[in-house]
Amino acid sequence: MVDDPNGWLCVADPDWLDYLWRQPDLHSLIYYKGPYRPTTKLPRGAPFICCRRGETPRRIHFVGMFNGYEVLSRREAWNRYHRRLGVPNHEEWQNVKVGADDLISCHELVNYRFIDDAPLLENSGVTLTDAASSMGRYLSEEEAQ
Repeated sequence: MVDDPNGWLCVADPDWLDYLWRQPDLHSLIYYKGPYRPTTKLPRGAPFICCRRGETPRRIHFVGMFNGYEVLSRREAWNRYHRRLGVPNHEEWQNVKVGADDLISCHELVNYRFIDDAPLLENSGVTLTDAASSMGRYLSEEEAQ
C-alpha cells in the first residue's frame, strides 16, 4: 500500500463507464462505492484512473481528477446527483448494491475525459494485482505522473 496516496486506479463497472461516456453535458461524475472506501484518503486534485472490470488485457478508459467525497444514504445520493451517478433512472439506482447500512461513499470526479483509443495499463508502468483488481489501489506520486 502507498503511504502517501497521490491518485487512485480503479476497476470500474463497464455499464457505469459506458453510460457516463454517452452523457456529454455533465460537469462532474460520481464514482460510488458502499459505504467507506480507502479512496477517501485521496487529496483533492489527485488523478483518478479507471480500467474496465472484466477486460484483459487491462486498458485505461477514463482519467479524471478527485474533487472530494461524501457519505450519503442511497436516497440522498440519488436526490443530489441523479444521472451523474452513472445510472439512467431511479428504478435501476434502487438495484445498486450498497452497504448494509444503506450508506454509499460518493467520490466527485472533475476535469475528466474518456479515452477513445484506450492505452494498455501495462504500458503505463502501473500494475494491478489480482487482490486489488476488485477494488482498486492507490497510486504513488511517480505512478500518478
